[in-house]
Amino acid sequence: MTNSTLSSMRLSECMRRLLAHIAITLLAIALLCIAGFIYNTVAGTRLARLNPVPGTFYTVDGRRMHIDCTGEGTPTVILESGLGMTG
Repeated sequence: MTNSTLSSMRLSECMRRLLAHIAITLLAIALLCIAGFIYNTVAGTRLARLNPVPGTFYTVDGRRMHIDCTGEGTPTVILESGLGMTG
């Protein structure tokens, strides 16, 4: 074999190793994202089950509304929070 053939073989091996490292890194990132998604879903479901919201849910014009009515008398105070959601 000539020097140029050895050089190109080394370069090819180096590229293969680099691509393998990149693939392993991307796979690790994807697995971490999937694990985070699963953890967040399970924890959110568990949190909602263990800490139910006070009040009652009503359906108004096809949308679910949560109402927590406390106290009595006047004046009536309504606090509305949409958390930036529209619709």
